[in-house]
Amino acid sequence: MSKNKIQFLHNLKHKKEMRKYYINYTDNNYTPHIGYGVETIDESDTLDGAQYLLSEYRMSDPTGKYKISSKPTQCWEY
Repeated sequence: MSKNKIQFLHNLKHKKEMRKYYINYTDNNYTPHIGYGVETIDESDTLDGAQYLLSEYRMSDPTGKYKISSKPTQCWEY
């Protein structure tokens, strides 16, 4: 049995929800009446994958504000 199937069955048995992690970017430019812009730029099925993506985004743009979130922004398409 594959590792993913075993993990899925384990989560099903313990009634854990399959979770997604999102990488959100916050714009540094403040706009009156809107505030700071937040945008979801990527998603991952695992926390390890999300941490890897976060490190890659931070390495490519050290001045940007990136974070891992459990919810995407409203404009993110599933």
